[in-house]
Amino acid sequence: MTRGGWPVEVWQRHGITYLPSERTKSELYLEALPAMNAGRIELLDLSMLRLQLLGLERRAVVGTAWTIAPARATTWRMPRAAPS
Repeated sequence: MTRGGWPVEVWQRHGITYLPSERTKSELYLEALPAMNAGRIELLDLSMLRLQLLGLERRAVVGTAWTIAPARATTWRMPRAAPS
């Protein structure tokens, strides 16, 4: 069985227990947004991470308050390893 794209056994081999969140990605982004805007969260200095976060957009959805998702024309690929 895989969690987050990795087989659970790989996580366990490194002493990591994977627990899926009960909240959606949108809920997690909305919860973190005030802390990010207030500068209470320190992020890794990665240009790809910055682009991904800046590329998120908040959308009104019928039946829910908001959803946060990548801009419709955005596709991201994070390299698995950087060339040395």
